[in-house]
Amino acid sequence: MLEYNISVALIVEDSFKLALGDSLGGKDVETSAPVATVRSALHALHRSDPEWEHLNLGICEDPCYPSTASTTSVTVPNTGQSIITSTRSLCTHAYALTAQGARKLLSFSLPLKYPVDHLISLLSRKQLLRQYSVSPPTFTSSSRSPSGAYCSHPTSLLSPSHDLGNSWLVHYTPAAQACSSAYERIARTQHTGGDECSLEEFRCQIISSAIVEQVSFVDGFPMRHPHAHKLLEHMDRLKLRGALIWSLRAGDTDVRHSHAYVHRAIHDALKYTFSQSFTPRHLCWASGRALRDGCSLSKLLNYSQSEAHSSSGRNDRSVLGRSLVFASPKHMAWSHDSSLTNLPIDRRSAYIFHELMPPRFAPLMPYGRVVQWFVSGPDGNNAFLESANFVARATTFVKDCTNWPPCTRNGDREQPASFVSAWATTLTPADIVEFAKTVVVPSERRDVHFVGSVWAGNWPNFCTFVRGCHRAGVHFVRSGVNAIDSNVVTCARSEPRPFVDDARDHLDDTERFKLMSASKFTPAFQGEAHLRTDKPTLSYFADRSFDSAAIGQVVATNNPAVVAMLAPVAPNAVVFSPNVSDLCEKAFRQASSVGVQELQRMQLFMWHKHTYVSRLLAILELFQSHALKTPQHRLPDASWCAGYDEIYAVVRDLR
Repeated sequence: MLEYNISVALIVEDSFKLALGDSLGGKDVETSAPVATVRSALHALHRSDPEWEHLNLGICEDPCYPSTASTTSVTVPNTGQSIITSTRSLCTHAYALTAQGARKLLSFSLPLKYPVDHLISLLSRKQLLRQYSVSPPTFTSSSRSPSGAYCSHPTSLLSPSHDLGNSWLVHYTPAAQACSSAYERIARTQHTGGDECSLEEFRCQIISSAIVEQVSFVDGFPMRHPHAHKLLEHMDRLKLRGALIWSLRAGDTDVRHSHAYVHRAIHDALKYTFSQSFTPRHLCWASGRALRDGCSLSKLLNYSQSEAHSSSGRNDRSVLGRSLVFASPKHMAWSHDSSLTNLPIDRRSAYIFHELMPPRFAPLMPYGRVVQWFVSGPDGNNAFLESANFVARATTFVKDCTNWPPCTRNGDREQPASFVSAWATTLTPADIVEFAKTVVVPSERRDVHFVGSVWAGNWPNFCTFVRGCHRAGVHFVRSGVNAIDSNVVTCARSEPRPFVDDARDHLDDTERFKLMSASKFTPAFQGEAHLRTDKPTLSYFADRSFDSAAIGQVVATNNPAVVAMLAPVAPNAVVFSPNVSDLCEKAFRQASSVGVQELQRMQLFMWHKHTYVSRLLAILELFQSHALKTPQHRLPDASWCAGYDEIYAVVRDLR
């Protein structure tokens, strides 16, 4: 529309038809009666509101009818229809749009994770789009299920409690990505004051080691990890004084998501690293709640303010204390900060974003202060949450990363630097050493423990596996923080139940590893959503596989990628079968024949290459490489910023 200067357009999907049941297929649309009906509606609307932008001609769901309309409805002559103010109309199989409406939909467009009809109604509710609907509708859709429901109405999985609307509307739009003016405004409010928040909001520790220990060995393991020393060196080169984990904080009972285990593992890896530093380092874990204006971590930590102003006179003091920041945008919907609207922007800190970079951080890209960390393989999440992730992967070099070992790409003005790797063990190098001291061949153990969640992506293979254990006479115990839903997991309804469900209110790492260590072997089967049939060795690595190997347990898996990683090091310590039904019996037999030395060799491999200390070092090396580039500045088009400022102000008022 904008390219060809079309002032008003009628947009229809291929499944549209007359609401009265008279299909338009094959008719001359220019001379058919429905066109006259649409024209009458457009004329009536234009007389009532010459600035209208969107008219839904085929609403499928809306609580607003003429009798309850928030404004007086407009009658469409000779049709029996009315034009009503409509703020919650769904479906897009037929609507009229003005050029100004098209410009707004483009400016405020979202990633594919958010249905466009929800976006349109949301813009209307926020008074950012002048939207109306025809009632009763002129058109309907032929795409219906046998029950009569619309086949393309995927709203059941969208939880309003996640507040995806307001937050994504602000910070994941092209307007947000283009506007450095928003960055400047936010930065100015952050860099004032500093006495209006407390360290409790950040939950900080100051960590250092005043005494340097001599390198010693325990069962072939150096007590000090060489990657920790290199990581500290890179932090010094980047002038980073500590680290900050953002949200999904351990101990916050009102935030529960399994990804919190990854946040905790990265926190523990940094704590291990900082304990080997001469220089005191701060390690903070923020709740993710909104910070008051003027809150400054630098001032709370009593860091020097000598760099508060640059040579240009600009206020460049680090609001986050020159931190290495880790956050996971696509998991923030389960936190206090649904799309990182609360996370401050700080050019002197460095940000690691899991999978997605919020566009408002784009001004930091030329400075080399942003890295996207992509985890190799499909992780099988909710489709809404994965679509933006798919776009990010499809438009970066990740699509060309063909091996599971880490691969990297420097950033530029258009893309942040990217790092691709598997997850790692949640154990620190010191933890692995402690487990290596006590590893034994599990010949006397009879129970098999599976510690983790059973969800839509893995429950079919879970049931197949436990039935195989039951046939082999193996006692199977599943432990987790939530009870298994018998309405979903079919084997939970079997009599007798082929497993014990050990549901707990709390399951910390100490208890988790205690249960795994007591197992005959560790089940590390995965659901089909995690496995790639086209390139099996590029399947998703669940951290359960890494943890099992790190504690010296035989690993039972249906994932070829796990075999490709572990078999060259410890061929008898990994048991593979693509047929999950016989995996339990096969692993139970093999577990008793593996030697202690082979298990420890596998642990040493984890210690050297697959802790989060090693992953963070690789990311810091990428930061260092990217930071050597000369910053390049790009000014956005003013019209984009006007749209962003408008929507930003509205949402800030709502919060």
